[in-house]
Amino acid sequence: MPIYFHRPGKLPHTAHKNLHYKVVLYRNHKQRKVMYQSRTIYPARKKYLQYLENNRTIFPIKWDAFGKPVQYELLLLGNWGDKMTKYKAPSGVVYDVNLAANDGLFIKDIQPYYIEEKFKHYNTQKVIIFKDVAKLMMGEVYSKILFPFNNKLYLEIVEKDEIHLFILKNKADAERLYQTIKNFYYQNRLTDCFFFTKPMRGTELSELYERISSKLGISRYELKKTSTKV
Repeated sequence: MPIYFHRPGKLPHTAHKNLHYKVVLYRNHKQRKVMYQSRTIYPARKKYLQYLENNRTIFPIKWDAFGKPVQYELLLLGNWGDKMTKYKAPSGVVYDVNLAANDGLFIKDIQPYYIEEKFKHYNTQKVIIFKDVAKLMMGEVYSKILFPFNNKLYLEIVEKDEIHLFILKNKADAERLYQTIKNFYYQNRLTDCFFFTKPMRGTELSELYERISSKLGISRYELKKTSTKV
């Protein structure tokens, strides 16, 4: 349930007197970034709707670096007109919200907003997003094997005897990325990847750790971890 701890009041002395409308990104009900400001409602509302229309993510952020749930929302704030009193969540449930923002502007509209998740490609030590994995997989015309384990995603390009390892925040994110890639493949009718989810144990898991460690130089300790800050 969204809860906003705002205080009604006049515009602060640091605010520009002509900028009475804002488009603001909130994270877990706290202001994260002012994305747009204008003197009148019309350009602010237009920009607000553009942000929402262009908000297309394939693998959005679900948790922060500490494993706590993350929720982003886009707010349209203004100092004139009717005050918003209700917020309809994606589930359809309607909640009451506080009426005023801490800079004297009222909430005019509020909608969920999504940010693309980033994770680590161990091979290059770079932080990447979903499209980078898709580009890597689709750029190779060889057979591939993909499966999640712990908080990692294992990709093998069979004919090249090449391994890629992606490290995510937690086990749930690794499985979610695996499923996202699998769905992407099915939707685009791609057939060069084998998807596995059977959990490995004992000798089988030990051999996997040994293979990855010898190929990439990563320690068994790192391979056994189930969460990390990305």
